[in-house]
Amino acid sequence: MKIFLTISLLFTISIANAIVSGKPTPPLYVQNDVIIMVEGKPITLRAGTPVVAESAQTYNSKNLSVGQSINVRAKFNVVVDKQTLISAGSLGTATISDLKKAGIFGRAGRLELQIQSIQAVDGQQVLLSGIPLTLEGKSNAALAWIVSGVLFFTTIIGGAAGFLIKGKDAEFRAGTQLNSSVASDTEIEPKS
Repeated sequence: MKIFLTISLLFTISIANAIVSGKPTPPLYVQNDVIIMVEGKPITLRAGTPVVAESAQTYNSKNLSVGQSINVRAKFNVVVDKQTLISAGSLGTATISDLKKAGIFGRAGRLELQIQSIQAVDGQQVLLSGIPLTLEGKSNAALAWIVSGVLFFTTIIGGAAGFLIKGKDAEFRAGTQLNSSVASDTEIEPKS
C-alpha cells in the first residue's frame, strides 16, 4: 500500500510541475520490481468425484502387454467451487490388466484396462478408480469351424484350414471414454 501511495504522490507531483513550468512530464521509473502475491487456499477434491477420461491415441492388443501403462487424457474440466482442478486434456495413465491376443480358429483378441491417475492443475497426480474397461475384437470362430468342417469332409488335410483363420485384435480407439472417480480426498492448489 505504501508503494502505491508513493508512486501516486510522485506521479501527481510530476504532473503539477509540468503544468506550472509548461514543460513535458518526465518519465516515471520504478526502481524495484513489485510482486504482489495472493496466497491461494487449497481446495479439496473429494473422493468419488467423477472424472471422464478418454484414450489419447489408438492402441491394439497385438502391440501391448499386461502391466503396460498407456496414455489417457481428461475429457472435461473438473470444477469445484468455481475453480478448475483438473483441466480438459490433462494427461493421465491407465494400465493393461488383462490381455489376450487374437488366435487360431478365429479366436478374438481381448483387452482389459484399468485407469490409474490424471494430472491436476498444480501438477500432482490424482489417483482414480473405476470399473475396468474390457474391449474385444471380432471373432471369426464360426467361419473357421465351418471352413474346417467342410474341408475336413472333402480332404483330411482340409480340417487344418481352421488354424489359418485368425480373429481380430481388440482396439482401444482414440476418444474411447473411460468413466472413473477420484480414489481419495486430494488437496489441490488452484491456478491463479
